[in-house]
Amino acid sequence: MTRADSLKLARDWLTGGGLVAMLMGAIIAVPLTLYADDWVRALTDRIHPVARARVLHASRVDGELRVSLAVTRLRGECKVLGGYAWGTTPEGYALRINAERTDGRSAADIPPGQEVRVGEWRLWPVAGVASVRLYAHYDCEGRLTSVLLAEVPT
Repeated sequence: MTRADSLKLARDWLTGGGLVAMLMGAIIAVPLTLYADDWVRALTDRIHPVARARVLHASRVDGELRVSLAVTRLRGECKVLGGYAWGTTPEGYALRINAERTDGRSAADIPPGQEVRVGEWRLWPVAGVASVRLYAHYDCEGRLTSVLLAEVPT
């Protein structure tokens, strides 16, 4: 192949859509790569969650639900930010439920591999709610994730 043939081939590639195809590939590949990264991290959180919890005691008192938990931290790179709750009505609607520890302390980090009693949580209002889900919110090296700690029927 001569130099003239190489130049003609390069010119034809650029004007014949090769450059457009390359740009379109880049435009499509970047968002897909970012989406795939988020998808892989979400899948990792499901397969290997940050923490696991078990309900020690649950009772209904004056229109609120009291839940005592023991939590085992499974991954050490995440820092707990706090807890939040959602209620589900008998019709299947989701309602935001207030959640706080009865001792007034904020959530504390638990050493990995240890089960720790994290105290009693007050969840309210629960009138008209069939069940309540209590979650913990974690910061995993700049990425936020949530863990279902308990689902309790009211």
